[in-house]
Amino acid sequence: MLQWCTQCHGNWYGIHRISKCYCILTILSPLNTTQTLLGKTKSLIRLISVPQLNGIYLSEYTDESGEGHLIVATHFEPTHARTAFPCFDEPQLKARFTITIDHEAKYKAISNMPPTKSRLVRSELKRTQFTATPPMSTYLVAFVLSDLKDMTKYTHRGVPVSVHYRDSYQDLAEEALDTVIQSVEFLEAYVGRVYPLPKLDVAALPQFGIGGMENWGLINIREEFFFTSNETEPIDLTRNRAVIAHEVAHMWFGDLVSITSWNDLWLKEGAANLLMVPAIRSLVLKDPRWTESDLQNTLIYFSRNRALDVDASLSTHPLLMNISDPYEAAGAFDAISYTKSSAILNMLRSLIGDSRFQQGVIKYIKDYQYKTASLDD
Repeated sequence: MLQWCTQCHGNWYGIHRISKCYCILTILSPLNTTQTLLGKTKSLIRLISVPQLNGIYLSEYTDESGEGHLIVATHFEPTHARTAFPCFDEPQLKARFTITIDHEAKYKAISNMPPTKSRLVRSELKRTQFTATPPMSTYLVAFVLSDLKDMTKYTHRGVPVSVHYRDSYQDLAEEALDTVIQSVEFLEAYVGRVYPLPKLDVAALPQFGIGGMENWGLINIREEFFFTSNETEPIDLTRNRAVIAHEVAHMWFGDLVSITSWNDLWLKEGAANLLMVPAIRSLVLKDPRWTESDLQNTLIYFSRNRALDVDASLSTHPLLMNISDPYEAAGAFDAISYTKSSAILNMLRSLIGDSRFQQGVIKYIKDYQYKTASLDD
C-alpha cells in the first residue's frame, strides 16, 4: 500500500515547503505476505523538487492570472521506485500494486488503475483508493496529484482515455487526445491484443524530466511534446505525435510484455520506436504541408541517420549490454537503444515481409503477456 497526504497531522513525518506540508507513508507488500500496517509503520520519503525530476517529485506552475499551482508526480524508470518504497526494483520482478492516496480535497489523484472509492476522511482531506494493478514492474508504478483539468473520450471498444492539462491548453487538448486514441486503436489491431487495462490517462506536465514515460495506464508526458497547433512547425508536429504513439506502444511492449533485465532495454524501445511510425501516419498526412515523402524523410532523420551517427562514435556500444548497476541502467537510454534497435527491427521486417513480421509480433505478445522476454525469446 502506498499512501500520500498533503496535510500534516502530528503523528506523520512531514516535509515542509512554501507553508505546505507534504507527507508520505509507504507500506508495500508486493508478494501479499504481510498485513497493512497503516498507522504503525512509517517511512520518511524524500520529496524531490525540480530540477531533479525523479522518484516522487514536487513541481509548480503559474497560471495566466499569476496564481501558483502545485503538482506531485512520479518518475521511477529505471531504478527510482526504490527511493519511494521498499521493493525489488528490477523489471523482471513483477508485482501487483494497490495504491491509496490521501490528499487535500481540492486536488485530484490519478494512478495506474481506476479509482474504486473516494471519500472524505476528515475536513478537507480525501482518501482515493485504486483498483489493484495486474502484475507489472516497479518502474511503471505512477501517480499524479494535481488540480489539472481533464477531457475524456472513448475508443471504439469503449475504453475511456483521458488527458489532464493546464487550463491554458484547453483548445489544444482534444487534438492531442485524438492522437492517443488513434494510436491505441492502431496498436490493438496490429498486435492482435486489445489494450489490457480498463482506462488510460495521459498527464501533460509542465515539468517532466524526459519527453514521455509509459507508466502502465498513466502516461506522463512533457507539455511541449504533447500539444500542437496550426502554428506548430511540421517537424515538431511529427515529433510530438511520434512521442505520443511511442509511449502508447509501450503499453504492450515493455508493460504487458516486460524485459527480463535492463540489458534488453533495446527490445522494448526499438519496438515502440518502430510501431510509432505507422500509428501516426494518417494523422500527420492530414496536414496539407506534408507528403508521404516528407514524413519518411523526417522519420529517417530522427531514426536511421541518428543511429548511424551515434554508432560511428567512440562511445558506441552493443544493443545487448551488460548492465550491472543503476548508473549503467540510467546511461543505457540513448540513440543506440532507441534508434539503432528500431532500424534493425525495420531491416528484419523488410527481409521477411510485413505480414510475417506482424505474425511474429502477434505471437510474441500472446506468448509473453504478463511475463518477461529477452533477446533469446
